[in-house]
Amino acid sequence: MSQKQLNRSHILDRLVNVPSYTIAEAAEASGLSERQVKRLKGEYKEKGINALVHKNIGSSPVARRAHNPKQTSTTANIYSHAIRTADEMVADTLQEILSPNNAVRVRSAG
Repeated sequence: MSQKQLNRSHILDRLVNVPSYTIAEAAEASGLSERQVKRLKGEYKEKGINALVHKNIGSSPVARRAHNPKQTSTTANIYSHAIRTADEMVADTLQEILSPNNAVRVRSAG
């Protein structure tokens, strides 16, 4: 994690935990627009320090460098649950479509 990302994490932590610290102050301190700070604040509340890492970088190294390996495990569990749930929904939908009771009738063109 870069120094810039660490600085932004401190700024966002202060923004989330100190009611008197404004988005405008956080934007100025971080060198970002107020819109970007609002977006990052929401992500930071949900994902913690991983919100500041570019999405192309895996979360495992970030959590290890941040000395929080448990968060990587939690993140992986959430993603794997979401993928399993989506797979089950697709399988159920295909089963409904392909079941003999719901057969699609095709009209002949002639």
